[in-house]
Amino acid sequence: MKILFLMKRFSSGKDMVLEDFGRQMRLGDALLDLGHEVAYFCADYKRHETFQTVVNRKKVYVRALSPVSFLMFQSRLNRVAAGYDVIIGATDPFFGVIGSWVARRKGKYFVYDIQDNYEAYGISKIFFIKSIEQK
Repeated sequence: MKILFLMKRFSSGKDMVLEDFGRQMRLGDALLDLGHEVAYFCADYKRHETFQTVVNRKKVYVRALSPVSFLMFQSRLNRVAAGYDVIIGATDPFFGVIGSWVARRKGKYFVYDIQDNYEAYGISKIFFIKSIEQK
C-alpha cells in the first residue's frame, strides 16, 4: 500500500524531516518494515522552504505554506496525493481538514491521526473545523 502523511515540518522545536524526529516518522519506519511505501508531504510555515528529499527510506516533499502560497501548496498536494492509496492527516487539525478534503476529492482512504487534545489549539475554534472533528 502507498501511504502519504500530511503534516507540518516543525514541531516541539525540532525539524521532524531533517532530524527524522517524531511519532509520525517512527510510524512510517514501521510501515516501511511491513512492506508499504511511505512518503510525507510537509508544510513549512516556519522557514518557508520548498524541497524534496529522502530520509531513512522515506520520500519527503516539503512545501512552503503561508496565506499567499496556500493555493500552490494545495495544488501540489493534489498532484502528489493522486499517487497514494491512503492519506494520513497528522500533527495539527488543519492537516486533518485538508487531508480529508483531498482524500475525498481523489477517492482515497483517509486516516486522521489524533495525538493531542486538539480543542486546546487555536485553530479548533474555527467553526467548520470543530464540526468536522466531532463527526
